[in-house]
Amino acid sequence: MGSSTTRFALVIWTLTEIGAPAAYRLLLVASFLPLGLGGMIAGLLIDRWYRRTILIVSNVCASLSTLAVAILWFTDSLSIWHLFIAMFANGIANSSIVPAFEASVQLLVLKEQLGWAAGLSQILAALEMIAGPALAGILLSTVGLAVIFLADFVTFGFVVLALVFSIIPPLQGAKIRQPRIQISLRN
Repeated sequence: MGSSTTRFALVIWTLTEIGAPAAYRLLLVASFLPLGLGGMIAGLLIDRWYRRTILIVSNVCASLSTLAVAILWFTDSLSIWHLFIAMFANGIANSSIVPAFEASVQLLVLKEQLGWAAGLSQILAALEMIAGPALAGILLSTVGLAVIFLADFVTFGFVVLALVFSIIPPLQGAKIRQPRIQISLRN
């Protein structure tokens, strides 16, 4: 919800601060196009790598692009081209979050509760798409972009903390690639 709110708030901020409708439309494209492009690759990776790792890395990458924009905004250095790059990077990172989460649901609940859990995850995704922009409009007009950035980082912290302490088992029968880290005690 935090990223959705921030994304939409930045698009609205661009329209109100820069006043260029063409930039507003291009920023909307830059924020949603990567979701589709990244989604084509994300499905392949989700079935081959640990989903918890994908969720953590994707959330961190998405938050780093938001952090860069927040720093630029707080220092009055934010330009429209920064937003294009950040929105595209954020969209690529977010393109694997929803598929990895939805693919993990079947591994986290009992078979009898799978329909209920899948329905709940779909409701949460729809709520994010509907409530995020509405919340962005309300917060942007009342408390400003600084609070939206803060709320995004707080929600990011909760998500990553929950993922760090969660256990998402690998898909049975899948050949999961493990990191190849070798530590040698020899000189």
